[in-house]
Amino acid sequence: MKTHLNLNLFLFGIFVFTTNTSTSWSKEQVFELKPFLNRASESQEIENGLRQLYAPHAKELGEGSEFQKTILNQVARTENFQNFVRDTLDQAVATNPKMTAEITERRLTGNFVKETTIRFKSLIQRPGQHASNTVVARMYSPANIPKFCDYKYPTSIFLHHILNEVGAIEDVAKVIASGVLGQPAIVVVIHMPHYGDRRNGTEEFLTAEWDTFRLNMAQLILDVHT
Repeated sequence: MKTHLNLNLFLFGIFVFTTNTSTSWSKEQVFELKPFLNRASESQEIENGLRQLYAPHAKELGEGSEFQKTILNQVARTENFQNFVRDTLDQAVATNPKMTAEITERRLTGNFVKETTIRFKSLIQRPGQHASNTVVARMYSPANIPKFCDYKYPTSIFLHHILNEVGAIEDVAKVIASGVLGQPAIVVVIHMPHYGDRRNGTEEFLTAEWDTFRLNMAQLILDVHT
């Protein structure tokens, strides 16, 4: 009985929160870009981690010197990736730490949930008017929060499934924020590069091309940090 009730409430929520909406306001807001709080990993730390990671596959990778060579090659690649990500952020902080975000808020039908869309320029820019050049995040929160309320709304950040199902994830976020299935909460859905509003043609986030995948991962890390 309870399962059927929760399912009905869930379907009701999906119906209500995906119909008509109304725009409340739109504005620009300046925020400051911050450096990473953690220090860079040292070579020995990276090597120790890789040895643990590859230990079950030591025989497949070759014994003795061959295994050592594989580890050292991966350490070098890992350090290069780490340096690329950190240098990109450090340069941006040093040259132009003030960033501008476009913020749009709208209340969904029923006035239970408000949807706040945040867009700003990614630190990694691709040639042309590429959709992934703009970071997109949607925050879903209760529309009517009582003043002086002591309740602390739990907040979650969703990075969606490997499949391009951003819309479905946002629908779930609306239901969670509404409190239909329990206490209301705040949910932020971040559109990864090549997903949702950042989709550009048929390009994929996961690719066998190392340089492209490396760029995708670096952009994702920097977008989430920003």
